[in-house]
Amino acid sequence: MTETDAPAGPAAVDTYASRTPDAEGWRGVPFVHPAMDGGKHDGGPMPPEAPRPPEPGPPDDGR
Repeated sequence: MTETDAPAGPAAVDTYASRTPDAEGWRGVPFVHPAMDGGKHDGGPMPPEAPRPPEPGPPDDGR
């Protein structure tokens, strides 16, 4: 069997361990499909610890 006859194996998966570190040792963050990220980016409701826009304060009465 030659390389061209070899059956196709599984596709390469981009993982933290498989990435080549840069000059500072940073491997970056591999892409995670939204369906596989545990619902972190599913567009659902924001968790309580998420930052919120500022709420309007009390009206200024001019004093």
